[in-house]
Amino acid sequence: MVAFGLSGGQAMAEDVTKGVFIKIEFTVKDERRPEFMEIMTTLNTGMATEQGFISAEVYIDVDHSEKITLIEKWETRKSHEHHYQVIVDNGSWQGILDMLTENPKMRYVREIQVN
Repeated sequence: MVAFGLSGGQAMAEDVTKGVFIKIEFTVKDERRPEFMEIMTTLNTGMATEQGFISAEVYIDVDHSEKITLIEKWETRKSHEHHYQVIVDNGSWQGILDMLTENPKMRYVREIQVN
């Protein structure tokens, strides 16, 4: 599998007080799901020391357990882009790609206030 680029149109202005969110949708191979989920469940502790990392949340589709959504929060888009380049360069990202049935969908998203 090949690496993917970030999708989206115009760059949005960052509100540094709220941080930036990255949403990644994965479709995981059945036989690799336990290994993949082990990685997902340790993201908050594993990335805690990365500059700009705030948090990660993982969601499993209740009807299609191979569909996993990861939402990470970073202080800035630049801090996430740096992290992404590091994991591409050190081969960690390729290890994730090898666990998938298709390229993940990745995009920056913005939080809105809900009352």
